[in-house]
Amino acid sequence: MSFTVEGRTVLITGAASGMGRLYAERAVRDRAAAVVLWDVDADALHATADSLGGAGSSVHSYVVDLASLKEITTAAAAVRNDVGTPAVLINNAGIVRGKYFWEHEQQADIALVMQINTLALMHLTREFLPDLSRRVIRHASSMSRPPPAPFRYRG
Repeated sequence: MSFTVEGRTVLITGAASGMGRLYAERAVRDRAAAVVLWDVDADALHATADSLGGAGSSVHSYVVDLASLKEITTAAAAVRNDVGTPAVLINNAGIVRGKYFWEHEQQADIALVMQINTLALMHLTREFLPDLSRRVIRHASSMSRPPPAPFRYRG
């Protein structure tokens, strides 16, 4: 079975740079009806949105701090109002801390990494899940992969 984003709305987190920007460029190239960009970096986000504009897809950008559930719910409501429910969510945003674990601070490092890399993914998916459950669901996350074979569920 082949899947395409053509004619669909795609929402991408961490869309201002790196893999997120590449996903956005690909969605536009594959003729998505709308590409919704979320990122915390306003300047980079607007630069990405400007570079994608005029290529056929409507591009919508929202400055969102994924560490904040309130910002996620507010932005999700704005997307539903402005664009409709996305058909594809690409939960790409993620952060890493470049230091030894024992040097991590509880709130500034550990909690923030968990909020963005784990909780935001769940909160965002849950925001759109009631509508997504009536459609084909595609989920991509560049921050995850299946566990190695000894740890896979075999139920």
